[in-house]
Amino acid sequence: MRNYHKDVGCPKLALKVDLMKAFDMVDWGFLLETLAAFHFPPIVIIWIKGCLTTPKFSISLFGELAGFFSRKRSLRQGDPMSPYLFVIAMEVLSKILAKRIENSPSFKFHWKCDKMKLSHLCFADDLIILYHGSLSSALVLKAALDEFSLLSGLNANHAKSNIFTSGLSSTISHQLINLFGYMKFRSFLWKGIEGDSKGAKICWLSTRDRILKYDPRVVTTCVLCNFHLESHAHLFFECLFSRAIWTQLLNIGGNPWNGVCWNAFIDWASTYWGGNSPTIVANKLCLGVAVYHIWIEQNCQIFEGTQKTTLVVARSVIDTIRCRLFSINLKDHPIITLNWNVNSSLFCFV
Repeated sequence: MRNYHKDVGCPKLALKVDLMKAFDMVDWGFLLETLAAFHFPPIVIIWIKGCLTTPKFSISLFGELAGFFSRKRSLRQGDPMSPYLFVIAMEVLSKILAKRIENSPSFKFHWKCDKMKLSHLCFADDLIILYHGSLSSALVLKAALDEFSLLSGLNANHAKSNIFTSGLSSTISHQLINLFGYMKFRSFLWKGIEGDSKGAKICWLSTRDRILKYDPRVVTTCVLCNFHLESHAHLFFECLFSRAIWTQLLNIGGNPWNGVCWNAFIDWASTYWGGNSPTIVANKLCLGVAVYHIWIEQNCQIFEGTQKTTLVVARSVIDTIRCRLFSINLKDHPIITLNWNVNSSLFCFV
């Protein structure tokens, strides 16, 4: 799905097809005929038919089992044989697609799929179809899907299926969406719309905050300092344990989070930390790596009963940041090079 978030480049289109109740809708006659077409031994087909048709079911009605009934189609969920039979059924779709593509000179393959003749990917009941973003190619695939649906009883769930477009005009995009009836995928990029504060989803306390609203008895004391209630405001940046780590980073990188509240800092970072310059990357690394290592230390204290000093955690944070900075060209950024000592030995503590 490379570069699908761009509106320029080679026209391409992908379909994520959600098969409606995939295992429940497979037609037995179709499946048995498929097994015969693939030259399965007759005795094996008889055994499989027996496994499909002989089970009976009952329902619990007012606490009592009521009657038995047989089923007329579908593969049993949880049956170890069902996934294999479903894959065999999906192989028919592959054959139909290959035949229609071969007989359609107007069909064009997806970008960089021509040499492999790759038109679709299928894993169990997950199906992705790839092709060139043209109406002629779409008509070939639509005919193949309709034929397969008629034979197998499997239909696409239009409410859960998605269409991905790239490099297409709005007119052609709407024509393709109307042809298949699938929803267009909204976006490949998270827009940061959800959440109380911009970018606050990098942290992990929101679930506990919600639980606390429903049950005040939940223990929420900070395990790092064992003093205050754990919250975003406390952990960023009032906790004595985490403050010691933030202070180490402040002394090195000069980030302005000392003495500010969490929400104010996130709003500031969301405004001024745009782009991919080495300075911005270093600032983002400071925040992300520190949050991660503090989270790891918190979990170790809760679940393993182990405890590290702030110096050990701070050293892990700084070493991780320095390792990442070694992959960035800092030739024209002597201040970052000097502050993080990226020209020295890799694991030297600053």
